[in-house]
Amino acid sequence: MHTSSPSRRPNPYSVVPSRAGHLDASASQWDRENFRSPEIDKNRGDTPQNIIVGIDYGTTFTSVSYHIPSDEDNHTRVFSHEVGVITEWPHDGFEGSKMHIPTETWYSSVPKFRGRPVGQFELSNSDSESTSSDDEDPRAGRSTSSDSGRDEDDLTRFFWGYEVSYKKHVELAPRSEHRRIEHLKSMLLQAEYAHDDQREIRPRIDRLIAEKIIRKFGTTEVPDSQDVQDPITDFLVPVLRHTRHQLIKHEGLNDHCSISFVLTVPLIWDTTSWRILQTAMEAAIRETNFGKLSHGSVDNLFIISEPEAAATYLLGNSKDMLAGETFTVLDCGGGTVDGTTYTVTNSYPLSLGAEVGEPGGDNCGASYLNKNYANLLLERLAGETYLEDNGNTLEAIVQGTIYTFENFVKRTIDVTKNPSGRVKINGLLGDRRRGLVGAAAKGFEDNILILGPADYAAIFLPLLKRVAKVLKGQLDGAMVKGQQVKRVYVIGGFGAAPSLRSYLKNFLVEYSKEAHLSYPIQLVLSNKKTCETAVSSGSVLRGANLSGGPEREAYSSYGFLRNELYNPEQFMGHRNAETFIDPCDGEQYVKVIHYFIHHGDVLPPMHTYKPLKSAHAFPIDSERLLCDEFLYVNDKPTASNYPLDHEYNNGARIVGKLVSDMTFLRDDRLIRPRAPRPNADGMKQGMAHYEVTFDLVAIIECRNLRYEARYPANNSGKVQKTDQVCIAAALKPGTG
Repeated sequence: MHTSSPSRRPNPYSVVPSRAGHLDASASQWDRENFRSPEIDKNRGDTPQNIIVGIDYGTTFTSVSYHIPSDEDNHTRVFSHEVGVITEWPHDGFEGSKMHIPTETWYSSVPKFRGRPVGQFELSNSDSESTSSDDEDPRAGRSTSSDSGRDEDDLTRFFWGYEVSYKKHVELAPRSEHRRIEHLKSMLLQAEYAHDDQREIRPRIDRLIAEKIIRKFGTTEVPDSQDVQDPITDFLVPVLRHTRHQLIKHEGLNDHCSISFVLTVPLIWDTTSWRILQTAMEAAIRETNFGKLSHGSVDNLFIISEPEAAATYLLGNSKDMLAGETFTVLDCGGGTVDGTTYTVTNSYPLSLGAEVGEPGGDNCGASYLNKNYANLLLERLAGETYLEDNGNTLEAIVQGTIYTFENFVKRTIDVTKNPSGRVKINGLLGDRRRGLVGAAAKGFEDNILILGPADYAAIFLPLLKRVAKVLKGQLDGAMVKGQQVKRVYVIGGFGAAPSLRSYLKNFLVEYSKEAHLSYPIQLVLSNKKTCETAVSSGSVLRGANLSGGPEREAYSSYGFLRNELYNPEQFMGHRNAETFIDPCDGEQYVKVIHYFIHHGDVLPPMHTYKPLKSAHAFPIDSERLLCDEFLYVNDKPTASNYPLDHEYNNGARIVGKLVSDMTFLRDDRLIRPRAPRPNADGMKQGMAHYEVTFDLVAIIECRNLRYEARYPANNSGKVQKTDQVCIAAALKPGTG
């Protein structure tokens, strides 16, 4: 079968087909809206209980790996040969053998109805009474596209993965280019080398928002990093559906199985980007019912850095790695090339030690070869305007050749061996027919454009040099630290390209000579499977073997919104703060955030924080006594008791809202109205009102943060309402 299953003791409950059924590339069953999964056998309770699914959401390709322990497994450590890879991706063109899926989507002009954005909350004019529904969002309704009349494609289908490239480059589908999304991951990078991609993607995101195809997040007036959340979710939904389908089909997944997810993230992402991916994942789980949500939050999620995941897989696969050795991992993907250097621990079993030096990277992945190729062809064809007939353009002609370059040429050619090639261009007039000889010759034959060594050098060398520069940065950094790097592991889809492999081999020979090294540096080349799936497979290994990881250091702060009695003498944050008078009790208050988790805290796996007293006042004629509590996260340095508009809270976002209906306290006469109190001058202050006081309790449970309203207060109350958020994105990657 096409699914790359793990090598392990046979699972007697696995559903293995007699032959691998290649699904018809045109079958509508693969459409996002019409997908049908095999039925889960709900009666079979003797299948594996926990499945670990690792997802490498890449700039250009995404891979999914998994591990299912059989009933015979009695060891606690998982090994690389026990990790399977999801294949049979729809429309892959290789009979389902591809082990990754392009991270591309193409929207139709038809907007989709979406509910309130996951993790999107807003403060009302009063935090004492709730008047809006959590289930509706005025920004998420149906809309008519800005296009007038019949859309150019008149299709409602959502294209994703391999189908996007086929529709664009082979069928030349007449669908608006601004609705095609690729390299979306670059929008979450805080790096200068990602700016070109960001400048190209941002207008497309804005157009999709304007057409109500995706939703606006954050502040409605300005672009927000969260605006990419819907497009990420829209891609992850069919990925999870396909993964679920494959695990049912080939591994006997049923409702008795629990799912743990491991997400990989770039080391240079900030916590905001981690959280956006996490929230998009939660939304995809909600839509596919693949995995478990608790109070709307993913229940079992682990986040690991991509370099650590790759290094974990390589270390697990190595048969001759030595204790104390230092090695470099060069992850050469379609978008970015990232370099990281690690040492190996001095104890057995071997595990990753500390990073050596600073990780480095650049946007010089394999997808940019396509751009160089297209630009070169456009330059070569610049004067051939006679080809532009029947509405055809030179750009469209070149786009029609990229599919072959992407899937065959760049994966087989070695630019260091003076290659040549031929590109079919229908209607192209050859040099001989036109009498062009000598310097005037263009390198054309009838219907054929000839590419020579200089052409391929122009396509490949600019990027290969940048890849070598990333590698050099790692080698130089290790030398400064007194470490000897004797092995460089090359992974990623680009890592399988012959041109890159040959170029890096030659580079390492020259580097060793120039640095006067007494030892050679070995370029360790991986097979195709390892190149494409090392990160997702390594994430599964790390997710299955959580012991021995780093301390659970918080990279974010969490706190609750509080109305504090104005006291500038006690609280520095109250000085110069804007205050308000509560009409119920007539007292002067300041809206502040009280943080209970601080950046840099080491968090135990289980911990209950000291209860916070929460008091809410309501006018006598209030219809309901709804108590709102807002949970904030802040990725920047901060402190408690400062107002919302203080610089300490500039980066604060609402990530949770707990609404407790305490109306029963009034209806059951458990509370009585409070009369206005006299102030210092003997004048009545405020009005008659109800006051509800309860304990607000925060509890850490592994990678989840649960918070509860308990009444009555003073540590003796019963839980009235609870909510939960996943804090995996707030912890140091690799934290168990």
